[in-house]
Amino acid sequence: MQYIDIKDSTINFVNEDKDPQKQTEQMGADLGNLLMESAMDKATIMQLEDTVGNLLLEVAMLKGGAA
Repeated sequence: MQYIDIKDSTINFVNEDKDPQKQTEQMGADLGNLLMESAMDKATIMQLEDTVGNLLLEVAMLKGGAA
């Protein structure tokens, strides 16, 4: 099946979904979004680890003070 239309020495893709440049741009945007989401998830996990660590320290101090 033909996906290109050649006029005036330029190539225009009839089906934009098959345009390699558009596909590359979309993959780049998707990759950027995934990297940003991953970084945000890692930051959230670090905050949760800090909170859990502080709570465990508090529990240990309460147990040590009650004994």
